[in-house]
Amino acid sequence: MHPGRMLAGFLLQGTGMRVAGRDSLGPADRMAFAAAAARLTTRGLEVTGVVIIALTLAAWPTDGFVFGADKSVFHALVQWRLLVLFVCAVGLATLRMGRHFAERPLVVAFTIYWVVSAGTGWLMGTAGGLESPLFYGIYTAPLLSVLLVVDLRPRIVVTAGIVLSYLACFFLADLRHLAHPMIATPVVWLSASAVTVVVVGHVVYLLLRENFLQQVALDRLNRRLERAVSEQTGEIGQLASNLVTVQEEERTRIAREVHDELGQTLTGLRMEVDRLNRPLTASGNVAPQDRDLGPAMELMDAIHGSIDGILNNLRPGTLATAGLTAAIETLGKRTHREHGVRCNVDIDIDEEELPDDETTAVYRIVQEALTNACRHAQPRTIDISIRGTEQGIVLTVRDDGRGFDVAMTPPRTGFGLLGIRERSRLLGGQCEVSSRLGEGTTVVVRFRAPAGRPGTEVEA
Repeated sequence: MHPGRMLAGFLLQGTGMRVAGRDSLGPADRMAFAAAAARLTTRGLEVTGVVIIALTLAAWPTDGFVFGADKSVFHALVQWRLLVLFVCAVGLATLRMGRHFAERPLVVAFTIYWVVSAGTGWLMGTAGGLESPLFYGIYTAPLLSVLLVVDLRPRIVVTAGIVLSYLACFFLADLRHLAHPMIATPVVWLSASAVTVVVVGHVVYLLLRENFLQQVALDRLNRRLERAVSEQTGEIGQLASNLVTVQEEERTRIAREVHDELGQTLTGLRMEVDRLNRPLTASGNVAPQDRDLGPAMELMDAIHGSIDGILNNLRPGTLATAGLTAAIETLGKRTHREHGVRCNVDIDIDEEELPDDETTAVYRIVQEALTNACRHAQPRTIDISIRGTEQGIVLTVRDDGRGFDVAMTPPRTGFGLLGIRERSRLLGGQCEVSSRLGEGTTVVVRFRAPAGRPGTEVEA
């Protein structure tokens, strides 16, 4: 393991992260990371160019006051500033206008950094050398390569190019600098600065690379989870649809068996009791009754009424014979009879365009909404509206009962609302419940238009 990765690993140990090796990146990951690194490097070059141009322009007016007495230094500094502005402007234009260079910014980085470093070295060589206070700014020159998001080898090449181009032009400007007794000191410090920049820059690179890998892993995990959730949601939806279908089929079967078996038995029993209640004499006249079977007759009538109610709840006969409107009106009359709640029914749709399963679902939603209102809200009036528009069918059930605080009630509380929401979802629609304390409750269900119709909306 090379020193940069060892140092990065040491720094990451405290955070619980790890430095991923090159093998942990697949071909697609390498391409994606290379593209991301190129974008970051391009952005770093753009920031560097803009900052250098801004600093150059800001410092330029002060050159006359600081170096005006030394015309040679002043002119060299002007030439250097013009070079820096020209190189940075061309580099920025190249990155902006050339897609090839924007995707491969290292060539631009080499050019900008090396030319600017070479110009700076020439300026320092002609502006007094080691005696000039400007000379000691060379230690910051390698810092430019920190902004490059590149691997170790190109980073070394760029940093070494900065140092070597600077030193070469510095000495070429005036070969007498080679004989200066202190020349070894800045060379050593500049080399140490370059090594430090390479190590720090590579650690930053590895950190960015590790962050990229973790982001890729998280994205893949999220996609897998989304697929799993989507599959599970589809399976649950299919299961719910099947359960509703099975529920309706079972209700129909139970209703048929109760009607065929228990209903016929009670009818026969009533006829037999009626016969016993009026026995014939030998002459064919009706004999006085020895006992009164009237209470038994009333009890059987009550049983018949109860069975009819159970059968209607299991499978409303009116829904199959007279349609949705008649079934809901019958449901409203029974609610008024049993609970004293007045039900106003307003239905304006073409029932023939509703499939049987949607008709049954709408009926069950209204039935459940009425049951909930009578059980919990104590209303005086309930308004039921089913209207079709070009956008869809809107089913609305509104009561004037006690109401409740929707914000304080968990969305999954109560099987009644849960059943309404589930049937609404199976219709391909949405359910909205609005209520305020003392102001009643409104249930609105909107679902798609039936096949062959431009659109339909429902409120419940």
